[in-house]
Amino acid sequence: MMIEVEGGTFRMGTFSGFADERPVHTVTVDSFFLDSHELTQLQWTQVMGSNPSYFSSKPAEGESQDKRPVENVNVYEIMKYCNLRSMAEGLEPCFSFEGKTNPNLWPDIPEQPNLRWDAALCNFEANGYRLPTEAEWEYAARGGRAAAFDSPAAAESESSSARSQFEKKFQDANLLNETTWNTTNSLGKTHEVGLKKPTALGFYDICGNVWEWCWDWYSCYSSETQVNPRGPEKHTRNADRMGRGGAWNAIATDCTPFFRNCGAPGDRFNFLGVRLARSK
Repeated sequence: MMIEVEGGTFRMGTFSGFADERPVHTVTVDSFFLDSHELTQLQWTQVMGSNPSYFSSKPAEGESQDKRPVENVNVYEIMKYCNLRSMAEGLEPCFSFEGKTNPNLWPDIPEQPNLRWDAALCNFEANGYRLPTEAEWEYAARGGRAAAFDSPAAAESESSSARSQFEKKFQDANLLNETTWNTTNSLGKTHEVGLKKPTALGFYDICGNVWEWCWDWYSCYSSETQVNPRGPEKHTRNADRMGRGGAWNAIATDCTPFFRNCGAPGDRFNFLGVRLARSK
């Protein structure tokens, strides 16, 4: 199920986190849709015909294998999945590879970073499935409009002490264990989606279980006010795409809306999956 996230203006980043979580800056995002849970192995297999997941067997007692998050997927095949599913559901595909949106006309998925695939484009005006931007992901994880402001001016006036208090509620160890699968409670594996407490907006496992790929290329934050940022252009100093949210193998305090990670788009990791978005 997809949840409609009403757009708004918020302060992205943290005042006291790691260097690449700063500076805190004002961002406005339009309304969008985001899956209530991470893409499952069943959902992936129904479209792609096979399950690439490392954790493809032996779920925890009482849990469903089909409902565990898909992982071990790279960005290139996620683009293929999104377009195939969009076409099957009568939606306009978002991703284009060398001018083609039909994945049946694309070459084989590379197993390592690939410059041709890195040049693929995302049409954010299309209504099909896509990766969320990093700003969309953080806005949703923080609570959407509940953590937003009516205007950029209001966001700029918010005191750093108030923001620090806001951040602390995401760093309480007991609360994190109630809402996330992390090294403290995961038993070294992924778990069926939707078993932990949801966020106020109804998102399950948006922190913990598996990291989630985002569209943006990695870069340090700018202090400039931004509207619907989609990340920098790729260059030799930012060959990785963003991943957000923490995972089963991350410490609890890394399973927050603020912590940033990244990976080469052609690589696969058993702690990195995806939560799909759609433009409104």
